[in-house]
Amino acid sequence: MAQSIAHVLSQIRGGQALTDGNDLLHELTKAVKATGKKGTLTLTIVVEPDKTDDTVVTLQPDVTIKKPKRAYPKGIFYVNDRTGELTREDPRQIELELERRAALEEQGAIAMSRVGRGPDAT
Repeated sequence: MAQSIAHVLSQIRGGQALTDGNDLLHELTKAVKATGKKGTLTLTIVVEPDKTDDTVVTLQPDVTIKKPKRAYPKGIFYVNDRTGELTREDPRQIELELERRAALEEQGAIAMSRVGRGPDAT
């Protein structure tokens, strides 16, 4: 009866590919749970014939994962046509006089609270 793949892998460098595969599977599972997206674990075994002895082959294992990534949320910005700067406020929106006064008063209050505290005052 042929040896199992797990048995063969356990004989290569003390089973390091199996140990790494276990660790990577755990890492991948956590990433899948965190993102709700799928990922993959790939076990590759390259089998090559020996050039000097036709009864010998070499096995080179490799274990890799492709973890899903969490998408960053989008932000909505408007572009100032003249300067190219980004802003969160729609430049086409007409500013109401009361809003403008309130903003100026707030800025004045902040500036007044900083007077005499030096450049690093908050």
